[in-house]
Amino acid sequence: KRVGLFVNAAAEEINRVAEQLALDYIQLHGDEPPELLAALSERPIIRAFRFGENGAADIAEFLRGCGSGRRPDAILVDAAKPGEYGGTGEVADWDAVAAAKPALDGIPLVLAGGLTPFNVAAAIAKVRPEGVDTASGVESRPGNKDPMLVRAFVNTAKKAFQQLDGAAT
Repeated sequence: KRVGLFVNAAAEEINRVAEQLALDYIQLHGDEPPELLAALSERPIIRAFRFGENGAADIAEFLRGCGSGRRPDAILVDAAKPGEYGGTGEVADWDAVAAAKPALDGIPLVLAGGLTPFNVAAAIAKVRPEGVDTASGVESRPGNKDPMLVRAFVNTAKKAFQQLDGAAT
């Protein structure tokens, strides 16, 4: 699937790029307000939050701001690093994220933040997200994805999700 990642872009730009590139998902990774969601095309929206000292308070406030209007189709939780919007390689506090899941009000959780092929299984087991996201955790050097690390990450994550599914039945 094609995901377009946007940071503080205007709705018009997001919609134009989403149409031009035939995106499957729109990911908002900045400080976008709840009102922006209503102005976006019907593509599913992943809204990212930096999970730090405020815990789930920012997520809960955003969802309250959505009111009865459009809500995100998934919430991505990344580690907070002052001055950064994501992709920092910092590991999120998995215990705090797991404890905050009720604040998501049933919206699927995508876990991000420092995930690598070596820690993704433990993260999935602890947080029980619906999905995971990685960037720097599969790079051989900044900006260069390593195909072997990507493959290892995907295979490890799939096995960890299968184990969750097996434990749920």
